[in-house]
Amino acid sequence: AMFVFMGAEQELAYAKMKASVGGQIVAEVMTSSFEVMPNSLRIGEIHGFLLQHAQQVFPVVNAFQQCEGLVSRSELQAAISELPEASPASCLARAVPVLDWRLPLPRALQIMEQSREPILPVADSA
Repeated sequence: AMFVFMGAEQELAYAKMKASVGGQIVAEVMTSSFEVMPNSLRIGEIHGFLLQHAQQVFPVVNAFQQCEGLVSRSELQAAISELPEASPASCLARAVPVLDWRLPLPRALQIMEQSREPILPVADSA
């Protein structure tokens, strides 16, 4: 699952949202409808992958569906002309914090703000 937080750059909106989410946990606001990029994808396969998916940020996952990081559509597009076709696209993934689904939402918002990422992966750490 992914936790999506829009508008982190707007301090007032952030403050209002933080005040309104007091008792919620990440599981109550996360989305589970998104596409992932397999870590086995090669640079030469990116164009076809992007034609199939309109999403702007992709979690990079291994064969066990564990998130290895995030990569943006623009980073993938740039890599097509900059890297050899046989290179793994997963080399573009940047490490990000993984949130536990039971984490209180105010804490999750703090982590997201500190990471400066538009989305963060959610996992069951138990």
